[in-house]
Amino acid sequence: MNLYQPSTQKLSVKKHIPILALTIGLCAGSASAQNESPAKENNAGSNEKIEELTRQVQQLTESVKTLQDKVRRQQQLWEGFHAPLAVAEGPSDGKSVVTGAGTSTMRELQQEVEELKSAQRQHRTGMFNPDISAAVDFITSYSRAARNVNFTMRDVEFLVQSNIDTFARAYIVLNAGTELDPMSKTDVFGDVSFGVEEAAIATTSLPYGLVLKGGEFFADFTRMAKVHPHDRPFVDGPSSVDTVIGGEAKARGLELSWLPPVGHYFRLTGGVVDNIGAEGPFTGKLSLLNGDEGSAFADRLNRPFKSLMLYGRGATLFELGRGAVLHLGADYAQSSQRTKRQIASGDVKLEWQPDPAKYDMFEVGGEVLWTRESGRLSDDAFFGGNPFATSKASGGYAYAQYRFGKQWEPGIRIDYTHPQSFEQLDLDGDGTADALHRRTDKIWTYSAYLNFWASELNRLRLQVNYVDSDHELGFGRKNDWQIFLQWTAIMGAHKHEFMP
Repeated sequence: MNLYQPSTQKLSVKKHIPILALTIGLCAGSASAQNESPAKENNAGSNEKIEELTRQVQQLTESVKTLQDKVRRQQQLWEGFHAPLAVAEGPSDGKSVVTGAGTSTMRELQQEVEELKSAQRQHRTGMFNPDISAAVDFITSYSRAARNVNFTMRDVEFLVQSNIDTFARAYIVLNAGTELDPMSKTDVFGDVSFGVEEAAIATTSLPYGLVLKGGEFFADFTRMAKVHPHDRPFVDGPSSVDTVIGGEAKARGLELSWLPPVGHYFRLTGGVVDNIGAEGPFTGKLSLLNGDEGSAFADRLNRPFKSLMLYGRGATLFELGRGAVLHLGADYAQSSQRTKRQIASGDVKLEWQPDPAKYDMFEVGGEVLWTRESGRLSDDAFFGGNPFATSKASGGYAYAQYRFGKQWEPGIRIDYTHPQSFEQLDLDGDGTADALHRRTDKIWTYSAYLNFWASELNRLRLQVNYVDSDHELGFGRKNDWQIFLQWTAIMGAHKHEFMP
């Protein structure tokens, strides 16, 4: 409510009252003139004109009266709102009570505000008016080892989000895309998959800085695994993140985050989900003798409470002055039934903006990750002996980039992965698997990339990777040169929720 509105309306009506009075007088004078010369015109037509003018005068008179009443009422509210409050002693308890014209006026104003809010809530309830946006992420890739060129529509992503009421909001992310693999020839139409990537409900009005989320979502776990591919600083996900987490940090369950009411930014997040990772853990991967892939660890048909994955994350930031901000985060997750899985990580990022009035921005960051998986072997992996096994994976990445103005942003990245997995062996050469081998690898990836921002919603990126591995990557090669050209376009206010 605009408290200055009554005074303004009062002046506006007073300004127009003389005009309305003049109009009434003219109309009345015209009616009198008509009545004085009835003999000069037809009596029937004269009477009709007089009646019409009389009706117009009555309507104008009622309009003026209505406006005057409205001005008088709003002036009373305005004066009552500013009336001095009288403080008197209560008759029995000795407490001070507030009396005077201002109290009743305040109650009336508060009642009007509450009625307006209630009307707005009723207006919003049941309406479907969400924010709808989309992102298109197209990538051309080349692998020297495979001598392979792919045109990959990695993501066509639709985001639908809306407030449900004053207590919750919801969002849905639909995705149609293709896995980015420069060394494998993609099928022209058969490799596109469509599905629901995220669908979640989150509260908006819990007390004490709490937010509860439920559904299928990217868990607030690690820094890079919860970022959608087209929003990452580089084309491909770091191999260390993909290996330890299993792709993006996709999960289904419940997540609770808390921002303590303190002066310094600090966030705690905890969740209970069925799993973390869009794909199965690399540590449980089993390479079959025929070239296919299976699972090294036995799975069970049901899901007891102990098999659910519990995770937590703590994140904070420090302002170092002169436009520099330091972000820190740490994570841990564990599930403990039959096949035990543990994940731990720590991340850091430094942002420095020399001049806040410009687009220039220096950013350097990195993350270290570790995971371990242990449990009973599956039928394809057990060949006698100990039915239990353990595998690990570790690694990390670091990157640095600098944005010059609005358009150009070069960067570099280095990634290291040290994974373990399993493979079947044929020791006697009879064509049948008869042993299990735990394979250990070391993979280094060196990248350089250049972003060109045509606008904030239209970006081109050129990236070159050199991959070096202890084992064969494919086609008899242990290393590979890879080139990517990425074109990303955003339609609408397409912005994912991101918590550092």
